[in-house]
Amino acid sequence: MNTTIEVYGSEKDLDQIAARVRLMVKGGKSLADGEARALAQIAQVTGLNPFIGELWYIPGKGPMVGIAGARRLFNEQNNNGADYAFVDLVVCSADEAGVPEDVKDLVAAFRAEVHSSTATREYQRMLLETIEALRAAGTSDPFGQAREIVGKKPTWIGWGYSRKSDQSTMNKVQLARKRAEADALKKRIIVPFGINLDISVHDNVI
Repeated sequence: MNTTIEVYGSEKDLDQIAARVRLMVKGGKSLADGEARALAQIAQVTGLNPFIGELWYIPGKGPMVGIAGARRLFNEQNNNGADYAFVDLVVCSADEAGVPEDVKDLVAAFRAEVHSSTATREYQRMLLETIEALRAAGTSDPFGQAREIVGKKPTWIGWGYSRKSDQSTMNKVQLARKRAEADALKKRIIVPFGINLDISVHDNVI
C-alpha cells in the first residue's frame, strides 16, 4: 500500500493547514500562497506545530525550526519517542563560543551540554554493572577502572553567543542560551529538507 499521501498530506490537507496559518499565525496574511503551503508541508512531515512556535517562516530565508521544535525532534527521534533532552548551560569565553574577532558588541556566550534520558540511564546501568563485576574480582579501584572501561557519558555540546545588534525581541542573554542549546541539539536530530534551526526571534518571523 502506498502511504506517501499519508506522510506528506493530500492537496486538501495542505490547503487547509496553509489557510489556517495565514489566518491564525501572526503575520501569516503576508505569506504568499507557496510560502504558506511550504510551511504547511513541513508541519505535515515533521509533526511540528507552527501555531505554538515549533516551526515558522522567515521571508527571504524560508521555513525554520525553533528551539521548541528541535526539542520535540530530539525526544521523538530517539528510542522510539521514549527519550527526552535535558541541558546544562554555563557561561563560556568568547573564544570557546567561536565569536569572530571583529564582533565588538558581544553580550553573552554560553556552552550547552545536552543529555539524553535514555543514553544516561543506559550509561548508568553499564557503569554500575562494571563496578560490581570489578568488585567481585577484587579490584582495588573498581570505580576508577569502571570509568576507564565504560568511558564518558554520551552528551552533545554546543555553543552560542549574542550581540547587542542582533535583531531579536528576545532578551539577549536568553538568546545566547538558546543558540547554544540549538547548536547542541542539531548534532543529534535529523531535520527534513535541510531546514535550518533558528531561535533568533525577530519582527520578521511569521
